[in-house]
Amino acid sequence: MVKLIRDDRVAEPLRAGVRRRYGGIDESKVAYLLQCPWCLSFWFGSALTLGRRRWPGATEMAARALAVSALTGLLSEQLDRPPRA
Repeated sequence: MVKLIRDDRVAEPLRAGVRRRYGGIDESKVAYLLQCPWCLSFWFGSALTLGRRRWPGATEMAARALAVSALTGLLSEQLDRPPRA
């Protein structure tokens, strides 16, 4: 989720809307939050943990989908790297 919100083109409208409403990362904590991987991971992790207590089945399915997505991204990055000499 962090990579999706922070870097992906699909979330650009969200980031642009935050910049329009709150200003850039130097003026706004909300804009800074959307660019900070540590901040985003903390809040997403907290939401996922709380969600598991309230909706364990749905949250488990979402967590698995996100884990597989992250694994796919890591594998893709490894396969795209040139071999070491």
